[in-house]
Formats: sequence, C-alpha cells, structure tokens
Amino acid sequence: MTQLGAEPGAGSELVPLAERTNILQVFRLTMIATVLLGAALWPATVGAPQRALAPVTAVYALLTAAVEVVRRSLHRRCLTLVGALLLADGLWIAAVVARTGGPRSLLTVLVGLHVVAVTLLASYRTGLKIAVWHSLLFVLAHTLREAGITDRWDPPAFAGAGDVPVSMVGAGVVTFLVLAMGTAAFSSLNERELRRSRRGLQGLVAMGTELQDLRSPEDVGPVVLGSVLRTFGAPRGAFVLGDDSGVRQVWVGRAGEARPGPLRPQERMPGELLCRCWTSRQPQLVRILGADDRILDEALPGARNLVVVPMISDACVIGALVVEHGGGLSEVMSASRINALLEFAAHGALSIRSATLLAEVARLARVDDLTGLPNRRTFDETLDREVVRAARSNEPLSLVMLDVDHFKRINDSLGHAGGDEVLRRIGRILATSLRQIDLPARFGGEEFALVLPDCTPEAALRLTEHLTQEIASAHGNRPELSVTISAGISTFPRNALTGAELMRHADEALYQSKRDGRNRVTVATRRAPVAASTGADRLVVPA
Repeated sequence: MTQLGAEPGAGSELVPLAERTNILQVFRLTMIATVLLGAALWPATVGAPQRALAPVTAVYALLTAAVEVVRRSLHRRCLTLVGALLLADGLWIAAVVARTGGPRSLLTVLVGLHVVAVTLLASYRTGLKIAVWHSLLFVLAHTLREAGITDRWDPPAFAGAGDVPVSMVGAGVVTFLVLAMGTAAFSSLNERELRRSRRGLQGLVAMGTELQDLRSPEDVGPVVLGSVLRTFGAPRGAFVLGDDSGVRQVWVGRAGEARPGPLRPQERMPGELLCRCWTSRQPQLVRILGADDRILDEALPGARNLVVVPMISDACVIGALVVEHGGGLSEVMSASRINALLEFAAHGALSIRSATLLAEVARLARVDDLTGLPNRRTFDETLDREVVRAARSNEPLSLVMLDVDHFKRINDSLGHAGGDEVLRRIGRILATSLRQIDLPARFGGEEFALVLPDCTPEAALRLTEHLTQEIASAHGNRPELSVTISAGISTFPRNALTGAELMRHADEALYQSKRDGRNRVTVATRRAPVAASTGADRLVVPA
C-alpha cells in the first residue's frame, strides 16, 4: 500500500530513507509514551485508565520493535515492512481512540499528527493513503459502535454520553483528508524551493569548474551565460561587457544552444536600462524594453520580462547579465531567483577580473612597459620561429639592430625622464611604421630590433633609412630631445642560417656604423656557408 519516497518531488530527494525511517520510529515511541503517561496521570482527561490502554499498546510496541529488528538485520530498504508498520500505526491509533471515547476522544489528535508525519517523512501519496486508511478505520469504529458491538469498551467517563452524530464522523474524515492534502501542498512548495536552490548551487559549482581554466576575459562571457541558461531554464539571455563609457562586447544565447555566440552591436553606447542598472548597482526588472535600449533590443528582439543584473568587481562596474524570464506580462520573478542570478553575476565578475589580471601579467611578461613594444623574450621567440618559417618557405628574412647615438649624454643632460621620453617616441614610431607581419622590439637599454619576414637586404635598407630620418626629426617642439640612430642589417640566408648568427652579423654591422661616425645604416657583407639540405627545408643561398 505504501512506498516511501516513491514519487518524484517527495522528501526522499532531500533526506535518506534510513534517516526518515528512524525519525518515524522516534515518533512512534513518542506516541506510545504520551498515551501511557497521559492515561496514568490524567485518566479522567484522557478518558481511560492505563490498564485499559496498556494491552493494545504493549502489542503495538512489540510489533514495532520486531519490525525494527528485522529491518536492521536485513540491511536493506524493506519498504514492504515499513509500509505494513504504517498500517499497524493506524490500527493502534484507532483502537486507542475507540477505547477513550471515539470521535469525542482527545487522542484523535494522534490521527492528525500521524498523517502529517507520514506525509512529510514518507511521501505525499503515502500521506494521502494513510489519511484514507484512518478515515476508513474511523467510519468502521463508528459503525461498530452504532451496532452495539463496542459498547462494553466505553470508559466510565463517556458512559451515557449518547450516540455520536454522523456529522462528527464526517467532519473527522474530512479533517484527515484536508490535513494530508494541505501538508502535502505546503511541503511541496518548500521542497520545490529547496530543489531550486540546490540546482542553482550545482550550476554555480559547475560554472566555477569551467571558469577556473580560462585565461582570457573574452572567454568568460559565453561560459557564464550558458551556465545561467541551463540552470534556470531561461529562454534567452545576454552577457554585456562594458560600463557607462561604452559597451565593448555582447554575447547572446538561447536555451539548448551548445555555446552562446558573440554579437557586434551597431550601437556602442549603453541604453537607459543598462545605465540605470550600473548607476544603482541593483537588479532591474522590466516588462518590455524601451526605445533607448537599442543594444539589448538588438541582442534580444521582442524580449519580455527581463532582469538585468550588474556585474561588479572591486567596486568597478564591468558588465551586466541579462536574462529573459519570458511568459506573459503578468509573470513575476521570485526574489530567490534574482538572488541566485546575483550569485552567478558575482562569480562571473570575479572571473573576468581574474582573467584580466592574468592577461595583464602575461602581457607584461612579453611587452616592454616603457615603450609598449615586445620585449627581448618575445623577440627571441619570434626570431627563432621566423627563421624556421623562412627556411621552409625559402624566403628572405632580415634583422635590423638599432641603437640610439650618445644616449648617455641625453640621460646626463635631461635626466632619466628625458631619456625615457626619447625611448617612448622611438617606440611609437617603430610600432606605427612597420607592416603587420613585422616585429619591432626593445632589445635592451637604448637598443631596438626589427624582425622583417619576407624582406630583402635592399628593402630592409630603404625601410631603416626612412626610420632613422623620421626618428631624427621627431623631436616636436623640444630640440633637446632630438637623437640619431645607428643601425645594422643582416639577412637570412645571405648572411646567416640561424637566429643567433643573424644577431651576431647585425651587431657587427651596427658597430661598424658606430665606428664610421654614427647616424648611418650598415648592411652585413659576410656570406653564410652553404648548408646541404633536402626537401622542404632546402636552403637556397645566393651567390
């Protein structure tokens, strides 16, 4: 008849069966102790002396103990035994109630308590079945009383009390059923909220696992948005990266999509809704987007019932999480759902902040902080890679070494601030005057280097001469910052076959420029030895 935790949504999802069975056993012991103690101390109030209730209660207690011993010895669920004991509970309660006055007995409260306990600890369906079982026993006891079969059980306190009206029996039956249904309904609401909270926590943990391996801020948005859509079952959503000054990136996702995709909105300035969210730093709920919210309307056309949650890290706004609730205009989003979205947004903001810091650390490890050019480490890696590529493609590769003439004089006369300004200006010129495939780098101190793929010595010479002229004239209104450059050029495979040899020959050419009076460019003349090779790695060395 009964199955503990048989249907979804019952308490079985939250509390293990063994624990719930133990609680039921404690409840039975409490009922037994209450009945016996009440009959011993207040027999007139209970309606029967202890000796009238002791026999049936002793049998019930022995049965309960025997079932518990069997259940523990079998080390398994034993749902049949547990269900049978629930029926025995009803029989014992019915016998106790009958011996203490029937429907007029104060112990009818045990029926209600038993129905509530079974509904909460077993399942909603089992609770309704037990309520029906108690109702049948209640009606049966009344029928037996009307037939005169149980008159001899009436205690002195109820002797001559007259017949029990049928309406009282009907009211008792209705009370049992309503009590079971009400307990089930209210418990279902509570458990639904618990399950929603647990699902949100699981989604948060899963999202955190995905985020911990990300190193780029641009990778965080799709992960956070996808996790929110899966966890909350929202139809659509958007992840906005930006602040009051402008929107930098937007990702849009739909329910069921494997990964949200990027959106490049035509409008870059945030609308009224986003600005209000970032200014108040509070979630914003809207039924329909306004005409000013063009970015969100482009991302989520025709959206209804939106919640916009700000993403804040270190007191700085970095974006917003936008989720469509859907449904009609009368739909209401619960406070618990909004709070859960705030948790997801907070973790997303923290991940973006961490990824931004990691990206900055990686950038600083590869970029010179003063000039903004790649540093020596990046130069070495690029040169080795380009030498291998040039060997395979049989294309020339030129390396230019640059050195500021008399840089010590600038530091001595203008201080290190003046020297730093000179280096920054040279860095800006090199960064804006080369091709996209070229690499300008700060080699160290006042030295710079250029890696020029697919560039002949003649082309490298023309480019370097142009750069030296531009650097010499780039003093602006401060003639004291005017400097000249000496340079040396070596080319693969004409002068060298490895990155180290290219650097050595370019340095020799640079020192020759210094010896010849500075402010000039020298091309290396030493020839590289011919390397025997085959296949794709064959080197063609000009005569």
